[in-house]
Amino acid sequence: MRVLVFAVAVAIAVVGMFLRIRKNKTGAALVVWVFSLLALAVALFMKPLEGNSGENGTTGSNETQVLSSSPGVSPTVDTTDVRYLGQDVHAYVKGSYYTEFSQASGKSFSMGGVQYYQGFTIGTFLEGSYACFNLDGQYKSLTGVAGNVDGKNYGLTYNVLGDGEMLSKIDIPGGGLPVPFDIDVTGVKELKIQATGTSNYYEAVGFGNVILNR
Repeated sequence: MRVLVFAVAVAIAVVGMFLRIRKNKTGAALVVWVFSLLALAVALFMKPLEGNSGENGTTGSNETQVLSSSPGVSPTVDTTDVRYLGQDVHAYVKGSYYTEFSQASGKSFSMGGVQYYQGFTIGTFLEGSYACFNLDGQYKSLTGVAGNVDGKNYGLTYNVLGDGEMLSKIDIPGGGLPVPFDIDVTGVKELKIQATGTSNYYEAVGFGNVILNR
């Protein structure tokens, strides 16, 4: 744009000189010269404005690009604060009716028509229906769902103990949908889950997506 205005100003100046020298039209030449001076002034004035505009635009664009690509703009979830019981934290002591499931193993169980690839089952037979986990006092809560494995119909209660003290009870409805649980395990070192039933139901009850939260 600046170049165009400058070219127009030069053209007007040339025309003015032509009129003054060749045709001796002093009045018309004077008008043309005034317009040419105004055009030159506009051209010179626009130069710094366009330069500043370009610099500001570039700077703004670069700042936006840096912000959009800088670390922390789109924070990711820190998955290290979430660990699965039975997959990331395994039972160090368990009864014969305890089985762990994980995505790595490819094994799963189902409750209420939903497939679970993370969790464990604890059968309901005396001396074989328990599991102990070493939490080392690192977690605050234990969450998940528990219920009859599909095809089983047996209601019972599981005791959840922390360092030998009763933390909670999980009541399993016979043949019903899995029930959610949320248990405070703050400071607990040893976690024990124990079935109270004595009937022989191998893998009758599943614990799905059991998460230890820090």
